[in-house]
Amino acid sequence: MSSKKIPYQDKSEKAILPEGPYELLNEVPDKIFIYDEQGTFHFTNSSARTYLAALRKYDIHCFFDLFKADQENIRELHQELVRSVQGERRINTTVDSELTQLQYVTLTVKRFDKANPVLFICNMHVRDLKGEKEMEKQVISEKYESLLENTPAMLWITDRENHPIFSNKSMRNFLGMDICTIDKQEFIDRIHPADHKVAIDDFYDAVVKKEDFTGEFRIITADGNYKWVLERAAPQLDRDGNYLGYSG
Repeated sequence: MSSKKIPYQDKSEKAILPEGPYELLNEVPDKIFIYDEQGTFHFTNSSARTYLAALRKYDIHCFFDLFKADQENIRELHQELVRSVQGERRINTTVDSELTQLQYVTLTVKRFDKANPVLFICNMHVRDLKGEKEMEKQVISEKYESLLENTPAMLWITDRENHPIFSNKSMRNFLGMDICTIDKQEFIDRIHPADHKVAIDDFYDAVVKKEDFTGEFRIITADGNYKWVLERAAPQLDRDGNYLGYSG
């Protein structure tokens, strides 16, 4: 295999690398580093060079200097690769906060080849934690909504004005309708007249006082007959104690 010299432009160091289309790595948005066991850079793509140029005023002599807080773990990761020769390792870490704004990164490291001295290639992906958190919240929200919708217990939620905004499948099937799509009087008409005090008066008294509510009453269900239900409801508050509505 032939070889050619490829200088690392920021440090004026030269290294012998196997010949290859390294210019293609400049199209990769992540930061690509090729370096030896001491962390000396032998090649960096354009994204990595821009990144290192921004850190020029700091004492960055090698790859490992980027991760002073986690350097021991990262060096051990590389030693594992030396011993195993094949495979790759991945680690989530941070670029030292003394160098730049604290950045969370994912490093994917593998042996560049089996030559001696050993060379490594690392793909450093700067993580968008805000975006990851939003995605995580979305996944949790979708799982939460699915749990509410499909649980065998009957569930409902109101807004701050105490208008129903959600009833799950179990409740819709039991009642034969969606309480979110009917008006207040239509719902009241489905409650047994003898149970209006518990189901209506006592419930709204609890709502005014923002208290928990428990009551038993009869209501017309999907088959057109009255059935007894045990209702438990509680006010929902945000972290600042602001009223969000009721759920039951």
